[in-house]
Amino acid sequence: MDNKQAMDSVQKVLARLKASESDKKAKLFPFGKLTARERLTTFFDEQSFTEIGAFIKRNADAEPSDFEGIVAGYGAVDGRLVYAFSQDYSVMNGAVGAAQFKKILALYDMAEKNPAPVVAMLDSNGAKLTEGLLDALYGYGEIVRRASTYRGAAPQIALVMGVCGGSAALYANACDFMIMDEQNGRLFITPPSVAKVLHKDAADFGTASACLQNGNAALMAKGENAVLSNARRLLGFLPTRCGKGAFYTESEDDLNRPASGFETVDDSFDLDAAITSLADDGNVLPVYISGSVATCFVTLGFQTVGIIATDIRVNDGYLLPDDLFVAAKFAQALERMGLPALVLVNTKGFDAKAEASGSPLITAASTLANVFSSFSAPLVSVVIGKVWGAAFPLFASKAIGADLAFSLENALISLMNPLSAVEFLWNDKIAALNNPITDKDTLVNLWNNTVASPIAAAYDGKIDAILSPGEIRQRLIAAFDMLSSKI
Repeated sequence: MDNKQAMDSVQKVLARLKASESDKKAKLFPFGKLTARERLTTFFDEQSFTEIGAFIKRNADAEPSDFEGIVAGYGAVDGRLVYAFSQDYSVMNGAVGAAQFKKILALYDMAEKNPAPVVAMLDSNGAKLTEGLLDALYGYGEIVRRASTYRGAAPQIALVMGVCGGSAALYANACDFMIMDEQNGRLFITPPSVAKVLHKDAADFGTASACLQNGNAALMAKGENAVLSNARRLLGFLPTRCGKGAFYTESEDDLNRPASGFETVDDSFDLDAAITSLADDGNVLPVYISGSVATCFVTLGFQTVGIIATDIRVNDGYLLPDDLFVAAKFAQALERMGLPALVLVNTKGFDAKAEASGSPLITAASTLANVFSSFSAPLVSVVIGKVWGAAFPLFASKAIGADLAFSLENALISLMNPLSAVEFLWNDKIAALNNPITDKDTLVNLWNNTVASPIAAAYDGKIDAILSPGEIRQRLIAAFDMLSSKI
């Protein structure tokens, strides 16, 4: 075969493969899905997508068929290099076979030589049983391993656009972040149909909303276009490569303007509004939902910063195990990518009722402590309200790993609930009161103004500075700028 014949053959194969695009659209339209190629061209900057592995097939004797149910390649997102692949649900419901695994592994081969974010658009009902179930399971094991070893090289995002079950769910969870389609996204190890056979009262699970609640999914969006838009926005906060120092973004915000919302941090404190005011241009992307802990990305002083903030409005201000596990998961992702973390503390501590009921509260707290204690990126904490008991060393302590620890001037730092502290430690003062019942508040106020005052912590070097609400933004910008070259 001469060169002309070879080129003609190539063009014929490509034409045949691309001719089915209109048929794919018709198949997917009832499900509200885009084709694999539409997802990629929508996701990447216009005309920047370059396909790889278009001719990969199961074996030498097989005919290439509909791109083997997957399209892979690279392109630009806001001008930065990103790798991506998209499973094609129109081909055997996205069934995964040897050729799919070859394409995904080829993409990781390329990414490992020149690291950049990898985005996986997952939409498959399972393995191609005609090729052998064990081969499929082995293939999934390979891509789970590659995703795991790629962690720390560049960010990975899994977009669950349809079914993502069994071993595929392991791969999705090996990525740094997961975004799920509210309409079609399903994530599970055991198929719901099997679970209901084994457990007659098994509730529906694996939906996007359920995965958002249990901490598997970082974000949920309605429809594939919204999922792709959220993925682009998330990438805007993430570095191209991990661990390369501060990641800067453009902003015209005034570095010296004061933030608002931190003046009164009582039980009705609006955490969301305060964080929005703190961020450059109000640029905030909330991720995960975890009750009394809020996690989000912001830009602060032109840097991407991950915020972990306890929310005193939830669960009466007490922390639950799921809150701590999610905080640890987010902090681990920040650590892998070398992004700084800001911890905003306003909590009454740990939920004693949850601990008494047998929940893994200690394990969850220890998990977060381990993450913070080995955190190599910049880590700054601020007590913005109250913090009681063991929550102080965990969230706001230089002893556990914070590079800098601040406090607002109206904060309270107490070894336990102030009333309990007075009753337990100041029995002599209570006995000296004219009316121990009605005058006990006087002692509580004294405790708050002396022992629990941030000044006491600052005198002992446990707090680096006491800030007024109006200067918190400027001081944090300066802190992260100083820490931007942290070794």
